[in-house]
This record gives sequence, structure tokens and C-alpha cells, in this order.
Amino acid sequence: MKKFILKAGLFGIIIIMLLAVGELAVRSMLTPYGIKHLEVVNNGDKISTVVLGSSHTYYGIDAKELGDSVINMANISQLYDYDYYLLEHYKKYMPNLRRVIIPVSYFSFTDDFFEEGNEWKMAINYKVYMEIDRHSDFSKYNFVIANFDVYSGKLKSLLTGKSRIKCDSLGHGLDFTLDIRPSNWKEGGYKRARDHEKHLHDNVGRSREFLEKIVAFCNANSIEPIIITTPVWSSYYESWRDAQKKIMIENRDYIINKYNLRYYDYIRDPRFVDEDFYDVDHLSDIGATKLTALLRDTLKINE
Repeated sequence: MKKFILKAGLFGIIIIMLLAVGELAVRSMLTPYGIKHLEVVNNGDKISTVVLGSSHTYYGIDAKELGDSVINMANISQLYDYDYYLLEHYKKYMPNLRRVIIPVSYFSFTDDFFEEGNEWKMAINYKVYMEIDRHSDFSKYNFVIANFDVYSGKLKSLLTGKSRIKCDSLGHGLDFTLDIRPSNWKEGGYKRARDHEKHLHDNVGRSREFLEKIVAFCNANSIEPIIITTPVWSSYYESWRDAQKKIMIENRDYIINKYNLRYYDYIRDPRFVDEDFYDVDHLSDIGATKLTALLRDTLKINE
């Protein structure tokens, strides 16, 4: 019996050691979050424009095409709270920052914050790879293994030598290319709109508060905040419910009017056609090139 206990104990220690080694290994791997972090830390003095937001700008704005001093700090499902944390944390590396691009989407004011919803594991990326000190080093947010599917996927890619990196050196998402777009992509509008409504409207006030904090931070640091809405496909837009659409418009207009901000609305822009979309609310690589060119010509970033 003692031998069995000793063997079991030894086996447990070995498993813990292997998991710990695995944790260290995946923490050292480059990720889109880590790539953005390194770019700002190493080259922040060259950056004049930062793109914030969710997947709509992560895939929709190509920093290298927007200008030679731009970085895309948008991330999948990122809302205004983490937009603000990123801007506040990294400003010290970007003394020449003059412009911040902020999207307003259908879900921007109503979506759940990471820590309060089903996507809590997303917050791990900010703690581990971007040094956003929102949580204790001893919390679940400081361990990649807490999101075991991602942890095991990273280990697999490490062992097989297949990279999981899906963004370029300036933070633009690369995996929504037209050549791999699903053939039935237009059919998802109703479902996507419903998915973006599975959240508490109690978050509206706090979301607007964080957006105001971003604007206030920008104003205090001589940075211009610019609001945009990225294009979406008709089946998504036409599936919006009036109540949530009203929340989006009223809160967007409140911020724009209160702070006299520039706003560019591409949501139903007729210049964006079939090939410009990867799915009903994200641009393809071709669409991202088009949107980026429009913004570049409008903002005149390099002049």
C-alpha cells in the first residue's frame, strides 16, 4: 500500500512538473497579443496612430497600409474597458501618439465584459502576453493552462512546428482571406445578430463610461479620438433589433456630440461589395485593403 501511495505521489509530481514546463513553454510563444506588445515596447516612439476595438477592426484595418507609424491594437471580442487599459498602459511607450481610431459596433455598448461573461478566458491573454496588471499573479488569469483548449493547442503547435500566429507584425488579423471564405457566408446574418444580443443591457452605462474614459485620456494627452463603424453585410444589418440598434446610435451620438469627435460611418457603404466580406460582419483581406485605403485618404496620416 505504501509503495502504491509513493508511486501515485511520484506520478502526481511528474504530471505537475510537466504541466509547469508546458505553461512556461506556451508563455514564451509569440501570439497576436505578444506581437503587439513587442512592437509597442520596441518601436513605440515611432507610432502616431493606434487602432483599437474588436475583431471588426482587427480584421478590417491593415496598419501597414494605413501609414508608416500605425499599430493595430484591436483584438477579438475586445471592448472599451480593455481598449482603455491598453491605451493607458502603453502610452508611456508612445510619446508621439497623436490619433486613436475607435470602432462603434452593434454590440459595443451591450456586450459582456470578459470577466463577467462566458469569454473570461480571453482576459488571460492581456495578463500573460501584454502585462495588463488587472489581476493577481496568483489568479486564474495569469495561467494559460486555465484555458486548457488553448494551452493544449499551443503545445501541439510547438511540438509540430506549425505556427498559430494569425496576425502580421503590426497587429492586423490575417486569417479572414477571401480564398477560404465559406460558400454559405451570407446566410449567417440572423444568427450573428442574435449572438450579439445574448448580453446584459446593464452594461450600457459602464461601456459608455469606458468610452468616455478613452476620450478623456486622449484629450488630456493631445491625442485625437476618431470614431468609425466598419461595413457589414445586409443580412446582418437587417436582422438588428430596434431596441439594441437604438442603444448603439444614441450612445454613439452622445459621445460624438459631447466631445465634438470626427465620425466615419461605413456600415452600409455601397462601395463595399461581395468580395469585400469574409462573413456577415467582418471584412475579407480585400475589404480590409479597401477600408484602410479610404481611411488613409481621409485621415492623411502620413502628411
